[in-house]
Amino acid sequence: RRPRPRRLPPAGCGPIIKVPNMTLLTTKLTSRTATAALLTTLAVLAGCEKQGPAEATGEAIDDAARDAAEKLEDAGERIQNCVDNDGKDC
Repeated sequence: RRPRPRRLPPAGCGPIIKVPNMTLLTTKLTSRTATAALLTTLAVLAGCEKQGPAEATGEAIDDAARDAAEKLEDAGERIQNCVDNDGKDC
């Protein structure tokens, strides 16, 4: 025997879900709560300025790479000046 399909109640007889109206008071409270949550999050993130060992090592590597690039650029300029002056003042 097959189960009977469920019948839907006639329109207007089902459960009624009431949504509260958004009054000015609830809107202000909602925006105040959101603002407070945002400010709290920003304050927590601002307190996380302490560098960990991996971050400090990464910055040291970046600095070393930057210094090496500057030295290579200076050496290239000296070589170019030497070539431009036909080997004089090298």
